[in-house]
Amino acid sequence: MKKAEIEPKLNEIMNLIPECEGLIAVDAKGKVIVGQTLTDLDLAEIAKAIGEIVQGASGLAETIKKGETLDVAISYGEGFAQAAVSAGGMIIGLMGNDGRNSLSLLMRNMKSVLG
Repeated sequence: MKKAEIEPKLNEIMNLIPECEGLIAVDAKGKVIVGQTLTDLDLAEIAKAIGEIVQGASGLAETIKKGETLDVAISYGEGFAQAAVSAGGMIIGLMGNDGRNSLSLLMRNMKSVLG
């Protein structure tokens, strides 16, 4: 994934889904390529935390023999985090509670960025 290719796609998603509070593109090594958020957040720390969750989910997938992890969705008291995963990296999306009805749309668009 290259910043010049990813950044316009993330802009499109942010414009399409106004409830989206942030998007972060992360390479296969866990390094942030580009991130856009509505607030000042530590993108590297978010990428690290979601990466650990994806690793755990991948371990579970291996244990139960269900294939590779394709995405992860997390609900919080005040919002949501989602990650679309591929061999080349992942796209992380953040939403507040007002985005509940747009979660599927967000995931579909994040997966389309990954190809």
